[in-house]
Amino acid sequence: MLGKIQLAYFPAVFGSEGNLRLDQEIVIYKFTQLAEDITSMTGNNLTPEQVPSSFIGIAVENMANAFKKSASKEVILSVNMYCVVLVV
Repeated sequence: MLGKIQLAYFPAVFGSEGNLRLDQEIVIYKFTQLAEDITSMTGNNLTPEQVPSSFIGIAVENMANAFKKSASKEVILSVNMYCVVLVV
């Protein structure tokens, strides 16, 4: 829907037998429904394309925050190890 996945190269792993390809029509239909639900529940009028784009934005932000936390812990650990070396 957003053009990030090339349907021709995505494996056929869907369906009850795991042999169906992605169906772009179903994806568009479902995100259209979801956009309508969001609009009716929140009053925020999103297009069907804005819904998955928002999901991606949230995921990227969460991954960046996790990386920041992890990187901060590694820096603190490195500083603590350096201090231990200095004390020894």
